[in-house]
Amino acid sequence: QAVLIALLTYLGWIATPWLGGQGISYHVFGKPLVAGLIVGLIMGDVRNGIIIGATINALYIGAVTPGGAMASDINIAGYVGTALALSTGVSAEMAVSIAVPLGLIGTFVWQLFATTNSFLVHKTDKYAAEGDLTKLTFMTLGLPQIIAFIFRFVPAFLVLYFGSSIAQNIVQFIPA
Repeated sequence: QAVLIALLTYLGWIATPWLGGQGISYHVFGKPLVAGLIVGLIMGDVRNGIIIGATINALYIGAVTPGGAMASDINIAGYVGTALALSTGVSAEMAVSIAVPLGLIGTFVWQLFATTNSFLVHKTDKYAAEGDLTKLTFMTLGLPQIIAFIFRFVPAFLVLYFGSSIAQNIVQFIPA
């Protein structure tokens, strides 16, 4: 379950082209409502997955990412937030208190991703000037996706695999 949800957290991210590019992957699969449905299917609780996903989605209903500026990462809030909420058995309202910090952390991951990719530009320009299409393609498509996978899948997987018990402990400290 953790592997599938972490993989979908990567595939539905704004920077990945695999599920139809940004137009489909991010604007469909990246939304908390859809994430709730998918996570519910994976975890065997579709009803609560949709309820939790819809509740998280309502919080971010007007969220836009103009020019890549991201106030909160709704994708990770949706997938990881819903999965942690389902695994800990909390209410949809409590799921929001789990999802919001995850969304903020996801914003930092986005900034780290963008910053890391900025170091690739000079090497990419060099390969373009040389006309080396293979290396240019790798620098523009391959390497950024490897970085995106590492920055997205790995933390999501670790949080999902090890975080359920930690999240349960944190939830106990959140006042009603």
